[in-house]
Amino acid sequence: MITRTASTKIAIIGMACRFPASADVDRYWELLQRSGSGLVDDIDDPGNAPDGTPFVPVDGPIEGMECFDAAYFGISPAEAEAMDPQQRLFLEEAVHALEHAGYASPRGENRIGVFCGGGTNRYAARVAGSGDAPGAAWAQWDTPASLALRVSYYLNLRGPSVYVGTLCSTSLTAVHMASQSLSTGESDMCLAGAVTLRMPEEQGYHAYDGGVMSKSGRCRPFDAKADGTVPGSGVGIFVLKRLDDALTDGDTVHAVILGSAMNNDGADRLSFAAPSVGGQRDVIVAAARDAGVDLGEVRYVEAHGTGTPLGDPVEFAALREARAVTGATGPCAVGSVKSSVGHLDSASGAAGLLKAVLAVREGVIPGTLGHEEPDPRIPMSEDDLHVTGKSGAWPEGPGPRRAGVTSLGVGGTNVHMIIEEPPIPDIPLERFEGPWAFPLSADTPEMLAESAALLAERLRDVDDLRARDVATTLILSRTSRPVRKVWSAQNLNELVVRLEETAVDPRPRPYPVPVGELGFLDASRIERVRRMREETLKEIPGDASGRNVAEAFGTVLGALEALKEVGARPEVLECDGLEEFAALVFAGSMERGAGLRCVLATGAAVEAAREGDLDRGTELLELLEGELPAVRLSRADVEVRSRTSGETLRTGATPTAEYLSELAASLVMAEASEPTGSGARPGLQGDDGWVRVLLSLWEHGAEPDWERARAILDGRRIPLPVYPFERARHWIPLPGDTSGRTSARRASPKGVRAVEEEIDVLEEMSDIWSRVLGLERPSPDDDFFDVGGHSIVATQILSRIRERFGVRLDLGDLMDAETLQGMSDLVTEERESARLYSVLSRKGEDDGETVRL
Repeated sequence: MITRTASTKIAIIGMACRFPASADVDRYWELLQRSGSGLVDDIDDPGNAPDGTPFVPVDGPIEGMECFDAAYFGISPAEAEAMDPQQRLFLEEAVHALEHAGYASPRGENRIGVFCGGGTNRYAARVAGSGDAPGAAWAQWDTPASLALRVSYYLNLRGPSVYVGTLCSTSLTAVHMASQSLSTGESDMCLAGAVTLRMPEEQGYHAYDGGVMSKSGRCRPFDAKADGTVPGSGVGIFVLKRLDDALTDGDTVHAVILGSAMNNDGADRLSFAAPSVGGQRDVIVAAARDAGVDLGEVRYVEAHGTGTPLGDPVEFAALREARAVTGATGPCAVGSVKSSVGHLDSASGAAGLLKAVLAVREGVIPGTLGHEEPDPRIPMSEDDLHVTGKSGAWPEGPGPRRAGVTSLGVGGTNVHMIIEEPPIPDIPLERFEGPWAFPLSADTPEMLAESAALLAERLRDVDDLRARDVATTLILSRTSRPVRKVWSAQNLNELVVRLEETAVDPRPRPYPVPVGELGFLDASRIERVRRMREETLKEIPGDASGRNVAEAFGTVLGALEALKEVGARPEVLECDGLEEFAALVFAGSMERGAGLRCVLATGAAVEAAREGDLDRGTELLELLEGELPAVRLSRADVEVRSRTSGETLRTGATPTAEYLSELAASLVMAEASEPTGSGARPGLQGDDGWVRVLLSLWEHGAEPDWERARAILDGRRIPLPVYPFERARHWIPLPGDTSGRTSARRASPKGVRAVEEEIDVLEEMSDIWSRVLGLERPSPDDDFFDVGGHSIVATQILSRIRERFGVRLDLGDLMDAETLQGMSDLVTEERESARLYSVLSRKGEDDGETVRL
């Protein structure tokens, strides 16, 4: 038997879902544990079908399908209104899945793949029938195959981007393919899952004779009263990573995929839609072989379990034959989540896999709702395959908890997957006792307050979280939004109290970095700082005095260079000590060697003055003054503010020898009574002091590359509350729907205007933006790209400009204008040129000349 190693196992490190009565993973688990139902039975009854088939008012809907946070993704209201709601839903949950995993802000050359699928775009008919709505222009880009491509684009994911379509087995197929992409090294991480969404007017169903839909409106998997399935909507997404990489990177592992297999029944079945015992048996055996496990070690199987009189017996028979072929014995529970959330079509496998992941992680086998009396055609035994309607603890036994998951597609594509409970993480003890820095950001102050409240709720009365893990996760696993705040707290209990302080103060930008504090950081683990210290100390004799100030000089200069390396280059440096010379070196105003000589000479003068030898101090300063005219000085590319002298060296200015001489003298006077280059300042000890400097820059608008600073953030990535999207309604109503559509619309186009007619160009352009982008009241300063504009939108605007103003503009020029005001000015200039051309042409005709412009 093959024994899988960590390098061939796949870790599930993040999950997100929206299922009936389950807005997230936690609520889904609560539903499963109590064998609850997310189905509703009060769907509006449209009456029987024309042939008299009764309508069954049961469905598994999800709330808020008409709403979407378009602004978060930079999508215009008009485009959002035209998008397939399935794609909008999948986009939001993809963000939540990556946040759950701790990787919501991938940077650089990431190889994060996307494997996903969806149901039929039932919303397209609304868009097509919406007349002159701007959204209709987006229909050509809203094909099902664009689902994966949209996710890769909007989340900046650079691995394979593949649309998957195997009907009901789509989501498990996507996970299988993503696992293979990881195993071959094609991807380093993957998003995998699927979405299905039924329109409100299509909820409920007609239960035709001989069909698979339940006439009773209840799904009862493997039960004597089973009469079919019921429909539902939902989305489920997983974040996958090679297990050894996940363990190395300190990720939270929720379950491990040991192996999987996929096949097709071919023609070995009664019809195209009929199941096959042989095909299902073979895929289970192949998955077990791929996983390297004995099927007898699998104590739970989450079946496809549609509750149909044909499908359930076939699936159970396939399980029995697979166990017989492999010689597996012992009890194995079987269940199906479809009775709780409905048959989610393309997303059904994701619902089943998520249930199995939570089961092996928590050690609980959820009961199957609706299973009361076994189907007499399906042999069951407590010592073999059996179904239970009640939740219970995972049975005791040797070895890790293992489960199988089956997903079957109409058309014959079968997938089976075997998963295992997560390994126990090796969590080191805290090396640092605080204070810690905890950042949050959002699009508005209100959303920041909501994020803070959600985090506080999660952290209350917990004893299983480390402050370092929470801080690391918040830094690494969230995208940076415009409104930012950093809380400082000694521990998580204090953080809960501080999170109530959500007032956001205006932050000056650029942020003046306090350079003096950098010299007191214990930054030995930052490679750039360590090297700069060593190089600096090599340049002075071993027995020379002033090694302490030289070390501080190297530390500060190395820290400033390290900030630049991680993408947080300071624009303003605020200095109050000898470190000002390091600031001038970093600013490019003087060479490092000259800066070090200034530091050593000034430091020696300070020591002499402090010891009472003022003559010696004065002599050293005079010697320094004599050397300064020979120092090569250049323009500063960073502003340097001196607290000591009160002088400011502006960006672009060049310091003079007199400037440096006065600086040295003022430093001697200011520091003669203070320790120089020694000691430490409260709150700056340990690696966290360096992180707090980075976070101060981040809070004021900088965008550090946190992955490059990962060595200091040695906490684990853990699940924390995800971003609370600020969803707005983006929906095209059906005729007679009085709920209205989302995007405000202005009067219809007024047609082509004569060049000579007086037109308020800004007002007309505002109307064009409103129509094309779906904005209610665009402002002259609105940035075209910030409100969801891109090249396709610009092309539509160009077309409307030609219609209204009779002028032609270059696409590149229009996009370079960026703002509404800028585009209006461009149109005005072109109209003036057209007017001038018209006047000169008429004059030329009157003079009998040909005018060429």
